[in-house]
Amino acid sequence: MAQRLLHVEVTIRQRAKQGRQACGDVASVLRSETETTIVVCDGIGSGAAAHVAAAMCRARCEQMLARGFSLRETFLRIAASMEQYKQPGKPYAAFTVAQIRTNGQAQVFAYEAPPPIWVTPRQAQPLAMRHFMHGTIAGSESACYLRNGEGLLLLSDGITQAGMDTHPDGWQAQGVADAINRLLGQHPMSDLPLLIQEKALALNKGIDHDDATVAWIACRPACPLNILTGPPADKTKDRPVVERFMARPGPKVVCGATTAEIVARVLSRAIEIEKEPASLIAPPKYLLEGIDLVTEGAVTLNQLNNILELDPETFYEINAVTELYDLMTAADRLYILLGSGKNPANEDTCFVQRGVLTREKIVPLIADKLRRQGKCVLIESV
Repeated sequence: MAQRLLHVEVTIRQRAKQGRQACGDVASVLRSETETTIVVCDGIGSGAAAHVAAAMCRARCEQMLARGFSLRETFLRIAASMEQYKQPGKPYAAFTVAQIRTNGQAQVFAYEAPPPIWVTPRQAQPLAMRHFMHGTIAGSESACYLRNGEGLLLLSDGITQAGMDTHPDGWQAQGVADAINRLLGQHPMSDLPLLIQEKALALNKGIDHDDATVAWIACRPACPLNILTGPPADKTKDRPVVERFMARPGPKVVCGATTAEIVARVLSRAIEIEKEPASLIAPPKYLLEGIDLVTEGAVTLNQLNNILELDPETFYEINAVTELYDLMTAADRLYILLGSGKNPANEDTCFVQRGVLTREKIVPLIADKLRRQGKCVLIESV
């Protein structure tokens, strides 16, 4: 039996040092089909200069990972740069980078940064880190498996050094873990970033002595959604494309009347248009056994793009577009099979005049909005 994929939810809370508008910590999340990478960078000092240093560190991490460098190589190269920047006026930053694969395997590297906290529903403890030297670089690393309901807290030293007025070493990672252990069972684990920041502020007697960042990384079963829109460019691929689409786990959506006819033919099932459609806005739906939602194509996708960032409370009615919105909102991994077969209707002057973009143009726009919402979106042309 195939292992169910895990989805990584990331919540980041930051506070700037007292009197500073810009936070000297910068954090980001990168997602791909196989892993989620979280970067937390702490620029030296505070304010705008620290923010720039942290942002440069973060950007280099993102660029190197995007170019195919491994997490270890990325860490070592950036840490080597930071070693050269340990002098006034240089963009120095401490940083932590964690990568969690869809099977829960986690790898963490830290440079001059506090160790993460490993949190389960029953207990929390600092993640055991192996310290190593690579030339002049003193780094630390760890690997673990995160199961459903478990997570990691990445911290900047604005959290672990809280309370130094009364304790010379400050709160420290073990103190954070002890505080979490007292909170477990009393609060949802999703509240941990806020609770940890509030406790750090209390230890500092209400004054933010440093920039403070908490990144909560939590694992849960992934919620996939599969979308097939547009006929394949090669008609001989109709059957294998539909069979592959139907074999994927999770709800299934077909967008496009022609596409729906292909699916119905391959599955030897009847397709019907909804009777007495009530919508005054959206095109009608279709009914096809085994498919969760069947809609018209280009117009539906264009209308979806228009509402994708709106509050659903403002929707005028329930229709094919809002139902597709609901399915996308509930999902965190979206697989889109984008047929590259030409549809002359989409190039008709009336479509152009109404501003209806073709599926080749509208699907990437929808994908970009979904990615900004933290979802993993994979598009495959067929």
